[in-house]
Amino acid sequence: MKRFLMILVISVLLANYCFAQKQGQELIDSLLVELPSIADDTNKINVYSKLAFASYSINPAKGLKYGEEGLSIAKNIDWDQGKANCLLQIGTNHCALSNYEEAINSYQEAIEIWQDMDNKKETALAYANMGYVYDIKSDFNNALKYYFKALKIYEALNEQSLVARTLNSIGVIYDLQAEYFKAMDYYYKALKIFENKENKSGAAQVVGNIGIVYQILEQYDKALSSYQKAYNIYEELDDEYGIAINLGNIGLVYREQKKNEKSLDYYLRALKINEKLNIKNLIVDNITNIGSLYRLTGRYEEALEYYNKSLEISKEIDDKYCTGRSYGNLGVYYLELAKDSVRKLYPNNLIVKENSPTVLLELAISYLTKSISYVEDISADNEVQEFQKHLSEVYALQENYKSAYYTYKSHTIIKDSIFSMDIQKGIANLEAERKNEIYLKEIEILKQEVKSNTNFSYFLSILLGLVVIFLVFRT
Repeated sequence: MKRFLMILVISVLLANYCFAQKQGQELIDSLLVELPSIADDTNKINVYSKLAFASYSINPAKGLKYGEEGLSIAKNIDWDQGKANCLLQIGTNHCALSNYEEAINSYQEAIEIWQDMDNKKETALAYANMGYVYDIKSDFNNALKYYFKALKIYEALNEQSLVARTLNSIGVIYDLQAEYFKAMDYYYKALKIFENKENKSGAAQVVGNIGIVYQILEQYDKALSSYQKAYNIYEELDDEYGIAINLGNIGLVYREQKKNEKSLDYYLRALKINEKLNIKNLIVDNITNIGSLYRLTGRYEEALEYYNKSLEISKEIDDKYCTGRSYGNLGVYYLELAKDSVRKLYPNNLIVKENSPTVLLELAISYLTKSISYVEDISADNEVQEFQKHLSEVYALQENYKSAYYTYKSHTIIKDSIFSMDIQKGIANLEAERKNEIYLKEIEILKQEVKSNTNFSYFLSILLGLVVIFLVFRT
C-alpha cells in the first residue's frame, strides 16, 4: 500500500478549542490584539495556549514560541492546568514541525499533570495525540494502543465528538495496515457522528480518508469525488493544512489515471502550501511523489534532485518508513538507468554519460540494501517484498544468479504471506459499496423525515392561525 496517500489523521490535535466563527489567521490576529492588555495571569496563559493551537497548521514555529511563553507564565504562578494546556500545544507544534520525540515528551508531561488532577478528558486528549505521533512514525502498534486508551475514556464520558475523532484515527491505522474493511467501518461510524453534530471539519477529514480507501480499491471517480468534497470544505474553513492534503491526494489519483500534467500541477500546489507551513513530513510526501512522476516520465535529472531531497529530509525528521522508501526509490532509479533499453532512450542523460552500467548497478545494490534494512525494522512487508524484487533484478543483471535466486525467493515468501490482502481488497471493495449504499439511503430517509416534519409544522402554523382569527372575530 502506498504511504504517500498522506492520510490526514483526525486526532484531537484539532479538538482542544472551539473558536466560534473565527479561524486561522483571523483568529490569531484577534488574539494578538488582545494579548498586550492582559496581565500575567491565567487569562494570558489561555490566550497563549489558543495562539499556539491556532498556529500549528499555519506557522508551527511561531506556535511553539506561543506555547513556551504560556508555559513559562504557568510555571511562575504554579497553575497546573495552564502548564498541561501549554505542554499539549507545544507537543502539537513539535509534531507539525516533525520533532516527534519532543512531541511525545511534551504529551507525556501533560498526561502526568492531568492524571494527578484526575482530569480524564484531557488525559484522553493527550493519549490520542500520542497515538497520532506514533502513527506518523509508523509505529502502528503503539498508535492503536494510545487511540484505544483515548476511545475508552471518551466513550465513558459520552463525549461523542471526541469519540468520532478517535474512531477516525483508528480507521486510519487499519487503513495503513491494509485492513480496509475495518478502516471503512470505523470511518463510517465517525462520519455519522460528525454529520449529526454538524461538524464540517471533522466530516471533511473522514470524507477524505474514505476517498483514500476508494483510491486503494481503484475506484478513482469515487476517490476524486471524496477528495473534492473535502477540499471544498477546507477552502470554506480557510484550513491550509487540509487543503494541501487533498491537493496531494487528487494529484495521486491523476497519476494513477496517467494524467501526468494534472498530477504534477496538484503536487506542486500542495508542496507550495506545505513549504509555507514548514510541515516536513508532508513536504517529504510531496517531493517524493514529484520525483517519482519525473522518473516515470523520463525526466531523470529532476527526479534525482527530488529523491535526494526526500532522503535528506526523511533522515532529518527520523522517519524510518520515509527514509526506507527514499533509499528504495534511489535504488530503483539507478537500476533503471543501468538498463540498456533506458540508456538507448536517454543517451544524453548526465548519469548515463558519466557512469557505466556496472557502476550504476552497484549504486542500486547499495541503496536497495539500505532500504530493505529500514523497512524490515518497521515490518513494512509490502515495501520489503517490493525492494527485494528490484534487488533480485539487479543481481540478475550482474549475472549473480545465486544471489538473485535467494533474494527473489525471499521476495516470494513475503509476497505469498500477504497474498490474502488481495482477497481482502476484493471483499473490502464490495463491503465499501454496501456501506456507501446504506449510508446514502439513510441520508434520503433523513431528508424525507425533515420534509415531513416541515410539512407538519407548516400545517400546524396554518391551523393555529385560523384558531387565532376565529377567536378574534368571536370576541
